[in-house]
Amino acid sequence: MGQKAHPHGLRLGIIKKHRSCWFESNQYAQRLVEDDLIRRFLSQSLQSAGVTDLIISRTLGNHINVFLKLTKPALFMGAGEQQLNLIRQNLITLLGQQRKDYKPEAILVSDKTQPRVTFYISEMAQPESCATWVANSIVEQLEKRVAWRRAVQKASRRVARAKIPGLKVQISGRLNGAEIARREWVRQGRVPLQTLCADIDYCQTTAQTIYGTLGIKVWVFRKIQPTM
Repeated sequence: MGQKAHPHGLRLGIIKKHRSCWFESNQYAQRLVEDDLIRRFLSQSLQSAGVTDLIISRTLGNHINVFLKLTKPALFMGAGEQQLNLIRQNLITLLGQQRKDYKPEAILVSDKTQPRVTFYISEMAQPESCATWVANSIVEQLEKRVAWRRAVQKASRRVARAKIPGLKVQISGRLNGAEIARREWVRQGRVPLQTLCADIDYCQTTAQTIYGTLGIKVWVFRKIQPTM
């Protein structure tokens, strides 16, 4: 079998930056678990707003900065700001509980205080260039019992109208309720996976259908970007 590399990890330090920006010498494992918890919680809580990117930054004083790119940031402006504050409080409570459950005898004094969380929200100008948005749109249609080929073609047309250079979609599982699971893929344009200066966004997710779980992988080629 071929050896696969994650498109983002392969380009770290060349054209991509880390999505978690912090340094920790004593509680590295705990911070890693917290980052995963934050990503899972916010992806689920802000699903209606369309989370396309999430970057976590930590500073001194137990402060966590979360930079979010949303396709619909207007949902949390004005009257929606109260809902965002509720999500923040739930996240702080969840992090506090997680720190108590994770090796209480090893927790530092500074970790016993409640973490401070700040959200920085910006709008994703062109959601069609984001693999997460494309994958979620396909998942939404598959869970509504739309045929997989029609769902992929609809996403491909929207990406083509946005003049994105390339798109590749792979779906695995019991497609359209078939007895035997198989793997199908569709490619549009060019997707140079081995070119390190190629800006490629990648997303892997699942769709829960009445026939079982379908795995979806999406690669979106944006442009050739100069190295850092």
